[in-house]
Amino acid sequence: MKAVDLNARPAQWLQEPPAMAQALHDGSVIWEDVDDNGDSWLLRSTTAGRTDDVLSGIRPGSNLYGYGGGAWLMKGRQIVYVDKATQQLFASRPDGVTTALTRAAPPGSVHLGDLACGHPGRAEVMAVRHLPASGRSQIISVDTTGRGETILVDREACLAWPTASPDGHRLAWVEWLPPDMPWDRSRLMILDTRDGIMRSVLAEEEAVSDPLWSREHGLTATTDRTGWWLRWSVPFDGTDPHPLIVARTDMAMPRWSAGQRSAATVDGGTAVVHGASTSRLGLIASGAGNLTPLGPSNLIWQPYLHASGRYLAGIAGSEESGWDVAVLDLRSARLRMVGRRAPQTALPAAEVHRFHSDGRSVECILNTPNGHGPFPAVVFAHSGPTAHAQVVRDREVDALLTHGIAVIRVNYTGSSGYGRDFRHALYGQWGRADVQDCIRAVDHLARLGRVDGQHVAIRGKSAGGWTAMHAAATDRFRAAVAYYGVSDAHLLSTTTHPFERGYVRRLAFDGKDHWFASPLQTVDAVKCPVLLVQGDEDQVVPIEQAQMYAQALWRRQRDCRLLILPGEGHGIRAHAARELAIQAETDLYQRMLLQS
Repeated sequence: MKAVDLNARPAQWLQEPPAMAQALHDGSVIWEDVDDNGDSWLLRSTTAGRTDDVLSGIRPGSNLYGYGGGAWLMKGRQIVYVDKATQQLFASRPDGVTTALTRAAPPGSVHLGDLACGHPGRAEVMAVRHLPASGRSQIISVDTTGRGETILVDREACLAWPTASPDGHRLAWVEWLPPDMPWDRSRLMILDTRDGIMRSVLAEEEAVSDPLWSREHGLTATTDRTGWWLRWSVPFDGTDPHPLIVARTDMAMPRWSAGQRSAATVDGGTAVVHGASTSRLGLIASGAGNLTPLGPSNLIWQPYLHASGRYLAGIAGSEESGWDVAVLDLRSARLRMVGRRAPQTALPAAEVHRFHSDGRSVECILNTPNGHGPFPAVVFAHSGPTAHAQVVRDREVDALLTHGIAVIRVNYTGSSGYGRDFRHALYGQWGRADVQDCIRAVDHLARLGRVDGQHVAIRGKSAGGWTAMHAAATDRFRAAVAYYGVSDAHLLSTTTHPFERGYVRRLAFDGKDHWFASPLQTVDAVKCPVLLVQGDEDQVVPIEQAQMYAQALWRRQRDCRLLILPGEGHGIRAHAARELAIQAETDLYQRMLLQS
């Protein structure tokens, strides 16, 4: 292992949160981060503060269902990981000896991820394997000494969260059938490994996630059958499930990538991440039926929890320091942050505002520069569109604040964290409800004198890029920026990966024979300058989406710049490419918000 000095990392390393963390019994933690070239790497931090590159240059990566995730874990003293290029499973020992655990397959024929520990007393791990040609998915058990694999589950469905019972006799997982997404409708399945009997135990019109086993409750899972994602105890004898808690908060997030865990079994109950813009860590105590805080009250948590003995690891951040890897000692309540370098400049506290839009209460986060308003502003439309903005220090926000520009992050209709009805309200309204909410956020803050309503731009990434491009066709914004944005939903539903083709239809199709207008159909109304940022290797939103929109604007002699970033995919990962994109954005805002 090679030592790494976190304080020597460039400041832009803070731009994205770490992707996943695993606590170890000795209090150390392993996590996945991004290196200078935008590749994933694994780092380990000990309680003494030493940080090492665990795989010494090897970069794991999963292609599972297009977004990957869950590409590594530590089992015993070995790191088991998916090779990014081949999607083959390997085990690496502390002495550097690496063993292939699965056979090589033709390129593109196998996608592997969602790794999970098998029976604690056996040298095995589990993984989800997707076979794109057939559309089938499998849960496999792999011997970590290289003795082969066993197919446990083989289904014509998408599979997630393989979870073995402590005695090894049962296997639980979540599955769903496209065109449904896992946050629309999914079911919890159980396999008895002794007799091979498989059955569904949660399969109503609900979305299920995060199955766990515990001594007190047996099998538990999160389901939104009440309209909110809450934890339930799920008997496997046919009797009805019952809630572990009754509340009006979401205890899960939409599962775009594998490796997400919004809950973890700990001594005394279940640790959960709950909420939206200020998502917190809480404990559902066994038998108590209530939710009590865990850890410092100022921390906001991501849905990547992992418990090992007395330690709970996760991804947490705050307004002051941005995202970091956190390890909580559940016995002493002491919290250790691994110390990814934090920004030093003090800025005003974020303001959380609520306003009404089309009968719904919508939330936005306002960050302002030092000084007195009203300020010119940029609206950030988040991705997903099921994501949500959080009150955590963000370098892209900081870059604008230092230029005297405020930032409005809108958790528009369709965002997660506000219940099932709010999340689903965007279906059939994509490009309308989200744009309306962004405009109403500006109007609300302008009335309060916090922003200058005549000097506002909008930007978004992926689904947020769709929102920004639609907003460019209104007369409300002086500039629009779209990172790898969707300009033609109908075309995207045929060219994106199968995982979300049906989702695009559900957002932008009326269910009969009519596609709602895409940004490509509204270019005649665009008057403001537009910046498009696009990676040329994007497999989710292909480059043609940006090219078609730019060409349509150029034919109409509109002000449009298309910035193509070589080697980048769906998400700008390399630091040099990020800096180039941020500079292009800043130049546009300087011209349209500060000089005019």
